[in-house]
Amino acid sequence: MLLLAVAIIAVLVAVFTLQNTQAVTVTLVAWRIAEVPLAAVALFAFALGAAVVGVPLWIARWRLRSRLRARETPPAEPPGGR
Repeated sequence: MLLLAVAIIAVLVAVFTLQNTQAVTVTLVAWRIAEVPLAAVALFAFALGAAVVGVPLWIARWRLRSRLRARETPPAEPPGGR
């Protein structure tokens, strides 16, 4: 199911890229980049958004897994046995 969703998104991205080839000028505060394809700007914005959302989620998932692993380890035997 996940593979199907990824395939559909890949097809949509390919269609979007092929249909949006006109050049645009990107201005951000003092920076100005001229003649950049619109698809490149949109894909960069999408990737940046995915990173901004994905990295904190990945860190939270990593912490949760480490906490679960810590709970699964059996307690250490006291020295000298019982």
